[in-house]
Amino acid sequence: MKLIISWILWTLLLIIGPCHAIVYKSVFNLTEYYMMPAQYKMDDYTKCMIESDDAMWCATYTIIKPNRSNHIWNIIERYSNDSKRHFRHDLLQTGVCLKWCLDRLKNYDNETLKSLYVEPFEFGTQYHVDFTLYYNATQYKEKYDYYVSICKNLELMEEYGLQAHAGITYCYTDLEDKSPDVYDWAFLVVIVIIIGILAAATLFDISLNKSCTKTHFEESVDKYSNEIKFLLV
Repeated sequence: MKLIISWILWTLLLIIGPCHAIVYKSVFNLTEYYMMPAQYKMDDYTKCMIESDDAMWCATYTIIKPNRSNHIWNIIERYSNDSKRHFRHDLLQTGVCLKWCLDRLKNYDNETLKSLYVEPFEFGTQYHVDFTLYYNATQYKEKYDYYVSICKNLELMEEYGLQAHAGITYCYTDLEDKSPDVYDWAFLVVIVIIIGILAAATLFDISLNKSCTKTHFEESVDKYSNEIKFLLV
């Protein structure tokens, strides 16, 4: 019996396997898929940070601008619109070594840089990051967003003939002041208060255990009122 079941399963596998491969290939073309820009592309963090004392590495987002005349964009759009089976490919998560970016832009004059900057445009899906959650993110965005956007736009133009707007999410640098701020101190105070309450409750419980008898549950709770009031005060 086991031999018959095994034979049936192998037969089904031989029949279904090739069919599944044909269906998968018709739905998902790997050659076409790898024509699109990588969803995640990061500059080497370690190499970036050890090159100079003022190095800065930034996590960034890159939004590709629609261009129906570009074959690669049409592929990106088709995959991005099929959200039940695919991730969006018009929104890229990228990482930029700021020094490398700025060094590259030294080869261009101000007028050329302005022409390479893509203004923010309407994006087909909701995408919002609360930059205030990250340390000094707003400051870095105001100072470097413009250059980061140009660098990512240049990269996509050269490799894919596409344009994009990019921006900073947060940055890492060895130069920023990481001394405790008001939120750090507030957190510390809350932790100390919690530890104090737990310690007082534990001591109170120990004192009750020492003074209790086997019939303590029959006694009035009024006898403990003074101790409870003392703890609350």
